[in-house]
Amino acid sequence: MVSWMEEDSLSSYLMIRTVKTDGSNQLGNPILITEMNGGRSSGFPKMVKKDNQLVITWTNVDEEKSISTVIVNLSEVEL
Repeated sequence: MVSWMEEDSLSSYLMIRTVKTDGSNQLGNPILITEMNGGRSSGFPKMVKKDNQLVITWTNVDEEKSISTVIVNLSEVEL
């Protein structure tokens, strides 16, 4: 699983997708996790796999900084 941030003229977006590690270079479909404010000032999202879940955290840089977390059930993601 990899994550990245995309930007357009309106906002920034935290995305994830699966990447096969068997040398086939197959990529899963991109999955939008959240819309973010602040672009790169929000730092780098962190991911941890626990059992069949992926825990993703990131910094919100609105008026007051805060940490957000989402849990992705990997059985619901195209691998």
